[in-house]
Amino acid sequence: MRLPNLDQDFLAPADPGQGVNGELLSPEHLRAAAYLHGVAGNPVSGARVLELGCGAGTHLIAWAQAYPRAQVVGVDLDPAVVEVGQAFVQEHGLGNIALLATDLGDLLQSDFGQFDYIVIRGVFSLLANDARQVLLDYCAKNLAPEGLLCCQYSTYPGWRAGDTLRDALLLQSGLNDGSDESRLAAARSMLTFLSIGLAQVGREAQGLQGFVAQAEQESDDLLSLKYLQGLNTPCYLIEFTGMAEQAGLTYVSDVHVQSEMPEHYGKRIAELCAAINPGQHKVLGQQYLDFLVNRSLRCSILTRAARADDVLPSPDLSRLKDFQWTARGGRQLRGNGSFDDTYRTPDGQLHQVTDPDQQAVLDALTAAWPASLRQEQLTWHCQNPEVLIDSARFASEAPWRTLRELFLKDCFGFGFRLPETMPAGATQSRGLLARPRLELACGGQQPGWSRVSNDRYETWLARDEALAVARLFDGITDFDRVFERFASVTPEQARTQLMERFCGIVDALRHGGLLLGGPSAWAEYFRFSLETHADGMKWMHAVLPWLMHGFAVPALQGGGQPYALAFGAQANRKGAQDAASRQFRESLKKTWAAHLNGPRQAALEEAQKLAQRFPRQQDAWKLLAMVHMSMGRDDLSTAPAVHAIALASNDPDIYYILVNALWKSSRNHAADLLAKWLLLRCPTSGPLWNVLGTLRREYSDAHAAELFCTHALKFLPNDSDIMNNLGNIVSDLGAMEAAVGWFEKALAQEPNNLGIRSNYLFALLHNSHISPEALFAQHRAYGQIAEENARKSGQSFFFTPGQDPERPLRIGFVSADLRNHAVSSFIERIWRDLDKARFSIYAYSNALIHDAVSERLKRSCAQWRPVAGIDDVQLARLIQEDQIDILIDLSGHTAGSRLPMFAFRPAPVQMGWIGYPCTTGLEAMDYYIADKNMAEPGELERQFTEALIYLPPSSSFELNVQPAERITQAPCLRNGYVTFASLNRPKKISEDVLKIWAAVLTQARDARMLIGNMFDEQMSVDISKRLQRYGVAPEQLTFRLHTGWAEYIALHRDIDILLDTFPYTGGTTSANAVLQGIPTVTLNGKTMVGKQGVAIMKAVGLEAFIASSSDEYVDLAVKWSHSVDELARIRAGYRPESSGRVDPSVQAAFFFEAAMREAWRRFCLGLDRASFSIESRGIVTLHGR
Repeated sequence: MRLPNLDQDFLAPADPGQGVNGELLSPEHLRAAAYLHGVAGNPVSGARVLELGCGAGTHLIAWAQAYPRAQVVGVDLDPAVVEVGQAFVQEHGLGNIALLATDLGDLLQSDFGQFDYIVIRGVFSLLANDARQVLLDYCAKNLAPEGLLCCQYSTYPGWRAGDTLRDALLLQSGLNDGSDESRLAAARSMLTFLSIGLAQVGREAQGLQGFVAQAEQESDDLLSLKYLQGLNTPCYLIEFTGMAEQAGLTYVSDVHVQSEMPEHYGKRIAELCAAINPGQHKVLGQQYLDFLVNRSLRCSILTRAARADDVLPSPDLSRLKDFQWTARGGRQLRGNGSFDDTYRTPDGQLHQVTDPDQQAVLDALTAAWPASLRQEQLTWHCQNPEVLIDSARFASEAPWRTLRELFLKDCFGFGFRLPETMPAGATQSRGLLARPRLELACGGQQPGWSRVSNDRYETWLARDEALAVARLFDGITDFDRVFERFASVTPEQARTQLMERFCGIVDALRHGGLLLGGPSAWAEYFRFSLETHADGMKWMHAVLPWLMHGFAVPALQGGGQPYALAFGAQANRKGAQDAASRQFRESLKKTWAAHLNGPRQAALEEAQKLAQRFPRQQDAWKLLAMVHMSMGRDDLSTAPAVHAIALASNDPDIYYILVNALWKSSRNHAADLLAKWLLLRCPTSGPLWNVLGTLRREYSDAHAAELFCTHALKFLPNDSDIMNNLGNIVSDLGAMEAAVGWFEKALAQEPNNLGIRSNYLFALLHNSHISPEALFAQHRAYGQIAEENARKSGQSFFFTPGQDPERPLRIGFVSADLRNHAVSSFIERIWRDLDKARFSIYAYSNALIHDAVSERLKRSCAQWRPVAGIDDVQLARLIQEDQIDILIDLSGHTAGSRLPMFAFRPAPVQMGWIGYPCTTGLEAMDYYIADKNMAEPGELERQFTEALIYLPPSSSFELNVQPAERITQAPCLRNGYVTFASLNRPKKISEDVLKIWAAVLTQARDARMLIGNMFDEQMSVDISKRLQRYGVAPEQLTFRLHTGWAEYIALHRDIDILLDTFPYTGGTTSANAVLQGIPTVTLNGKTMVGKQGVAIMKAVGLEAFIASSSDEYVDLAVKWSHSVDELARIRAGYRPESSGRVDPSVQAAFFFEAAMREAWRRFCLGLDRASFSIESRGIVTLHGR
């Protein structure tokens, strides 16, 4: 026997790799397996059961205790072993089980009457053929009319490897003429030799390795019987069924149903089996399959020959719907505490599951364990949230279909049985009970461990400490009392460590099916587990079982309607009576006031003190979670939220805080899963629908996101956050006018919400009909609110001119995009080439993601500071403490922006750059860095609060592909037609853009257009229909979904020309394309965002692709569609330096350094900010304001 290696393990399989899983030999499973093949078995609760080769009867005793109306007889050859079981039966006064020690001869003379279930364990293969026939005759005679017989035996062809092992052991033991003990020792030495040697041989020895591993685990007696005494004689299935027919029995199935299904081994195996056995002869087909899979062990189910016509040739999988299902194991946790896509099976193996429907089934079953779920209950738990909104539209058979798939896959140890009376105490007990079992101490070989069997026919090795804990449970409903009993007899440890150890033991007992109880009993345990693990990550393992057992869901084992669900099934726990105490309420009121009106750090300190003083008060923990969340410290809000849930489960606000915290701390998978489970139990929670919509948006499922957030508005019709989310979602779908409408509705509710206002401004950049003046006015409105907020805060920073204009400078960059993002493609080379003796980089990363690109950028920095978890005042102070000279924003009004912090002016000189091609609207921003090719000085200044710094083009943009991959042959040469394309974000594709593209394609009928970056197939269909309405032929259009980087770059091989969007033109996409020799037809707009394409085309000398009007845009595109040779020449001859506009000898950072020095010089001299240009040699040209 092998024991676990780790001290913290409390349970392990007793006989790993030893033949068939014991649960498959239980009467419940025999009945279910036969039912799948059309054969009915008698209910097990009052059945008569006979087992031959029962050993000490440990599993039979546990089973008999669980079913007191059943009658059980166990028979074994070994009197000493049987006496152990008999003693237990006598001690506990079990009147429904008899254990007997007898040989085959005496057994044949006995008359125990007929049995509903007969199981012949491994003894069958130890008998000679004539004895086997006699035994089958006896069983047939004593089998009830609707009884089932299961026989376990070794079989060929797989056991040929066992024959080889037997020859090796006989050879080695035969060289020893000594006693039986010495011959056995010699055989063991051969096993050691083979075990070590075969591991070196490799795959060729896999079949024999399995037999060696099993033999090493077997007792001396069994090893001798099977290998040294020549008593183990395998047979073929067809030989076994022949003997069964002589006894008046007919073959039904193997207990391992899936192993008899060719589909289990793959589609090709199923096709082969159908071809060789076209008549579907049941036994012959199984024999063929045994040859294919090299089967070595069978547990065949037989019934009386009179029922042969009932037996189906293969399992009827439609009958799976009639079962109750169980599964244990569950998801693994990632390093950040989120759920992984990896599931641990009962045998400890890990399997990755990426299919959402399969995940839903596994999550439901493993959360319910050890309870079972009926098909309708499983369907309810696995339904998608869409069903709660519109059941007629979204109802699905996915859970049932998925269950069939997982059943065939058979790697998760599903248990299935027909509904009937469950084991005593399985559902009624309000407290946990130790499951019926028999414990046998392992003795000297494994001190402190015992073998324990449960009523599921499973045998485990369990620590004696774990079994002592099992005995503490006697139906006590207060789990804290059980823990106190455990703590009183446990060596002195810290309470937290004791609680974690106690939960580890109970989890092990639960996994082993050694505890039973009703839903309320398990809910009480998982509440305790949540409280125990709240400050770590293991609470994630308890939260789904807690929701499964802790709410008014369909009855886990029977009855109940799965539709009338709501929060409130659990009352407030300890401390609820004290919640009205004046001291607590006064403290709560004071802390809440500090949270609303005072500095956030002071509010946090008060909330922490409150939770420490009143640890049993749910409201104290809830408030602490809310304060953390309001400060953007979402990772720290999870622990107090979990503490609050453990104290009062009926507050949906707490669950929202928890889900929101998981999402904000990048544990999206866990947040999405938890939100779905919560909405099944609280379908009227607007905040939960909203956060689920937000999550689906991040998964690029914009249609589901819109559905969920729209539904959320039904419960919170004036909620600005939901309206804001809807604005973001419909903008992703390209409906920018609708997006603007949602943002305006949100601002009507919350006009000073700067986050919503930033989203509104970003949406307005995509609007063709807003004037530059109106756009500027809206940005300035943002700035005025931010500046007023800064003034009200009382925080101020002062800087004195007159400093040394030539001293080394500290340049700070604030961005949420210092990662694998387009912004990094523009700045990485500049950062790398910057003269570190004259300029030090301080990065303030507001991103929740730190990836390989972040690591590369970090290497160029003097300091790298993650700042996502600190508020604006704290960030401003940190920047001042770092003595930053010039502070640059790289986000503007995009996601993760910290623009409100710039209103405090924590640095002497502040600038905007790259991330947002428009003004910030803040007077506190001194400059915006622009591309010199975008516009002539004076053309854009009135659209900015900032003065503009014009830089000449440089080779700073880097394309992350190998040089050999950059330039490919123009596809028009092989296709005979030009392929236009757009790879921009879909939100840039307005109706105006589609009209212009349609005009191009209807005039250039031979041309094709590829539109990439689609969210989903529905978006592709919608855009295709809109273009067809304008006359575009469907065969002209090709769509591609959003892809990874490699696939995105590969798309350029099929593109001749990009057609730009407007008014928001392409930046990164056009730059990526031009570096591969692909030009962009672009429209020169009136704003900076409308001039990005212009700047790129000018930078590489391709002005011929710039249009000044919509009509010219169409004419240019049509003209170039007929200029195949010229397009091919441009593509083949293009290099970044070929235009002469970019000097490759000039370092990427040269112009940037000159700009920083000039801006700093003006501050030191006390000069007003003014627009200026950096010329090709670094010379400064001043333009004034």
